[in-house]
Amino acid sequence: MKDGMRQVMAALSMAGTMGFAMAVNALVGGFIGRLIDGWLGTSPWGVAMGAGLGLAAGLRTLCRHVLDATNENNDEKDK
Repeated sequence: MKDGMRQVMAALSMAGTMGFAMAVNALVGGFIGRLIDGWLGTSPWGVAMGAGLGLAAGLRTLCRHVLDATNENNDEKDK
């Protein structure tokens, strides 16, 4: 496979993985929030806070991966 096509496939793979990670983080946060709502009777605030915290965690993960990929790309250009 050519280097250009390999880079495109790697970028698409990373984009798909990050989208999936964002969704999973939001769902897990919402599920934990629902459990808290059932325990404390605070519906719908636990779900909202859990999903929000899950999205924040997903965004943090996304930023870390983008920064890592950017640093790797810069290291390759320096060689």
